[in-house]
Order: sequence, then C-alpha cells, then structure tokens
Amino acid sequence: MGYLFSWPSLSKFAVEEWLNRSEILIILAGFVLAFGAIGEYLDDHSRLPKWMAWPKLAFILMVVISLIGEFVGDAGVFVFSKELQRIEGNEVDALDRRAKAAGNDAAKAIGDAAKAANKSQDALNSASASANAASAAKVEADSYEGQIRSALQQAAAAEKELTEARNQAAAANTKALEAQRALDAYKAARVLSPQQQRKMETALEGFAGTPYEVAVCSNSECIDLLRQIDSVLMLAGWTEKPSARKDLRTTINLGNGLSAEQAFTSGIIVGVSKPGAAKLGDAARALASELNAVGISAQAGYLADNDPSPDNVHVIVGNKQ
Repeated sequence: MGYLFSWPSLSKFAVEEWLNRSEILIILAGFVLAFGAIGEYLDDHSRLPKWMAWPKLAFILMVVISLIGEFVGDAGVFVFSKELQRIEGNEVDALDRRAKAAGNDAAKAIGDAAKAANKSQDALNSASASANAASAAKVEADSYEGQIRSALQQAAAAEKELTEARNQAAAANTKALEAQRALDAYKAARVLSPQQQRKMETALEGFAGTPYEVAVCSNSECIDLLRQIDSVLMLAGWTEKPSARKDLRTTINLGNGLSAEQAFTSGIIVGVSKPGAAKLGDAARALASELNAVGISAQAGYLADNDPSPDNVHVIVGNKQ
C-alpha cells in the first residue's frame, strides 16, 4: 500500500483487529476532547469545581492530544479499511483462479476422452482389417498354414489393442465426469433443502434456549444461506441475541425483519468464547456437525479473548471456500 505505512505481513485477522482499535481510539479521543474543552470553558469563566481545579494548560493539552488521537484514529481507519478491501479482493481473485483451473482440467479431460475414442476407432479398423486377412488366409489353409497363424496372431494383438483403447476411453470418460462434477459442485450455491432443514431442526432441539448472534458477508449467496440457518435455529428453539459490540460496525439487512453484522471471512464459523465453552461448546459443535453432515463445510472454534459478546454462540457465514 502507498499511504503512511505498508503492512505486507499482516493477516486478515490482524488488519480487522487494528481497524477496531483505530475506531476505539477515535471514540476515546472524542471523550478527552469534550472533557478538555469543558475544562477550558469553565476555567475561562472561573467556574471550575474543586475536583477540576487544574492548571488551564492541562485542559489545553487534553484538547491537543485528543485532536492528534482523532487524526491517528482516522488515519488508521482509512489505511486498515483499504488493506481489508485488498485482502478480500485477493481472496475473490484466488477463487476465480481456482474456478478457471477446474474448467481447464475439465476441458483437458474431455480432450483426452476424444483422443481415446479416436484410438478406439483406429483399433476397430485394424481389427476389421485383420479379420479380413484371416478369412483370406483360411481359403488357402492347405498351402498357407503359416500365414493363417500369423493372421490369427495379428487379430489377437488387434483385439488386445481394442480392449486397451476401450479401457482408456472409459477411464478418460470417468475423469471427465469427475472433473465436471467437481466444477459443478464448486459453482453451486450452498443451500439447505427443506428436508435437510427439518433434520437439522430435530437434531438441534436438544439445545433449545441457546443464545446466538449472526454475522454474514455481503454477497447474496451468504445472506440466503444465513436466512436458512437462522430459520432452523429459531424453529429449534434457539434464542437470537443482538451483538454487544458498540463500536463502529456495518450491519446487513436480512430481509426478514432481522439484521446481521457484516463479516469479512471465508467458510462458516460457529464460535464461542473460552469462558463460555463449558455452557455453549456442545451446541456450537452440534450445529457445525449438522452443517458438515449435509455437505456444507463448517467448523467450530473459539472467539477472540476480547470479543464483546462472550455469552452468545457466534454463527458467521463467510464466502464459499
């Protein structure tokens, strides 16, 4: 990056953490600025209470330091927001490259199948020619016994080649089908069928009353999947809670009267705090297990130690991996 600093070694998690710290710095600087300005005003009008009977220079320094803090915080928000956008852009580019590679593999497998089919046709033609030669040799069997044996050997060799060509064609077709299935699976959106939703609901009813909050990436595929998961959890008796995070954050309207905090991650994470693991860990692991059982990759894990919502299970739906 070309702003004030360069962060080539920061991970996505670290960038998000520094972005949060920059936002907190702006808020704290605002409080210090307000306190210093009030102190200056009261000092100028000789109305300072006894507990604020400090030199006027102290209030001036508060104002100056808070202004510097706000500038540093604003710079941090600008720099780390740009870096977060760059990291997410790189993730999207990587997914595009994987899709293109899968398409190229499928095209190569189809080309190999076509080549094998051509070899099979060549082998059929060779076998036909050998069979004709064998028929002609049999007519002159009395005088050309050696030629008959040679023709029979050629026919056997051709038959072997034909079998090998057919096996190669079958193997190439199998690879082409597997490549196509892999490509289709990669491109397909993650969706819970009605039957899968009912099965998950039944499995998770044993954890009814579990408090949870949700976060989601900004694309429609993530939002649609989160709506389905949210519906399953509510029907299973889980209790949706708002996030306790009070700093600056972005929320996304789910279109069902609820909203979710915007997430910048990949895959599905079901997180709990370390102190809350004893109470919420089994429910989080059960949800991740049920998602994996229906073919949607998910993992259970721990939240950051300073997460402001340690008493909720965090259901985070990120971009498809």
